[in-house]
Amino acid sequence: MSLDQKRYKSYKKWLFHYLSKQKPLVVCVFIGIIIVTLTRTLVPLLIGDIIDNALITSDNAKLILMLLLTFAIYIIRNGMDYGTMMMGHYLGLKTEQNMRQEFFETIQLKPLRYHDTAKIGDLEALATNDVRIVNTMISHGAFYFYPFFQVGMTEFLFFQVLDLRLALLSFPFILLYLYFVLSYRKMITPYATTRLRKHSNLAVVLQDSISGATVVRSFASEELERIKFRKAVHAFRDNSIGEYRVQAKY
Repeated sequence: MSLDQKRYKSYKKWLFHYLSKQKPLVVCVFIGIIIVTLTRTLVPLLIGDIIDNALITSDNAKLILMLLLTFAIYIIRNGMDYGTMMMGHYLGLKTEQNMRQEFFETIQLKPLRYHDTAKIGDLEALATNDVRIVNTMISHGAFYFYPFFQVGMTEFLFFQVLDLRLALLSFPFILLYLYFVLSYRKMITPYATTRLRKHSNLAVVLQDSISGATVVRSFASEELERIKFRKAVHAFRDNSIGEYRVQAKY
């Protein structure tokens, strides 16, 4: 194995490289999202049809049939929702496993002079927290597609089945929705990026303090180490507070 095989032109290509190794899972997740979104959209339509055409007309046979159909779609939706969630988590775990394996192999191929200057805390953060975040992004990020699929399907139903005026009326709200999604992404990105760096700094300070405990005690520098660690903790906390404020706002 050579180092050239481990170089990627961008983070997106790096991520897609690992997702491409799990093509069946990726396809199943997207199919599950489409089915769940479709069933979520159909249930309100069926309830409206029951009220309009079964309850008002007192057609008991049709009412029972429509209720059974709605219940069946509801069961399918819940089952597909659970199955898609499990497949998303499994996809995230497999991706995390492959990334961590590549990280270990890459570190093994590094020259000895690299290990003389590399900070153990940085490497620990990369091998644990940073890779774990990618897992979380994949396993939970898939569910952020639900609203977009649902909006698209609802608009399609408005155009094709219900009323064109409803589609035109809801279109400005869709534009506002997209605007706020993009605005949230723009505001949260700096905090999310800084969080990785602050976590790495925290790990570096902690590792340096532990590995250099003998030197610290020899020079009675415990208070200095406490100050360094406290500054790293406060920096991580302040960044997290800013991130939570953005999330609370949206």
